[in-house]
Amino acid sequence: MAGNLRALNEPVISGPFTLNGGSLILEFLQPHRSRNATVLIRATFKHEHPLCKNGADYPQRPPLHLHFNQSESFEVLQGKMAFVKGYSVTKKVYTPEDGPLEIKPWVPHSFYPLEESTEDTIFFVVGASR
Repeated sequence: MAGNLRALNEPVISGPFTLNGGSLILEFLQPHRSRNATVLIRATFKHEHPLCKNGADYPQRPPLHLHFNQSESFEVLQGKMAFVKGYSVTKKVYTPEDGPLEIKPWVPHSFYPLEESTEDTIFFVVGASR
């Protein structure tokens, strides 16, 4: 699933769904067959929303978790966000220049908006069974 995750011809099949008082917007897309993906989500953190200013304490932040039979890839299309991954719980800020980040099965991870963001953060989440 590595490689460029940027948009192909992938229509919205569900959404947009507004969560956490408008701080997060999710859209489910029909993944292009070349992705070999089971799910494709375009997510947007709204940087001006007060909840996004909480950073690591963002209330919709997924807990540190892992997947047993699924790899998950993320790609920041606009803005920047923080990822925590691995058993050492390493934090790194990702931007569009970083390209895709693949999280393999059994690797703990989480993510959240950065409080210092100056624009909305738009990113893809792509899931694929192994």
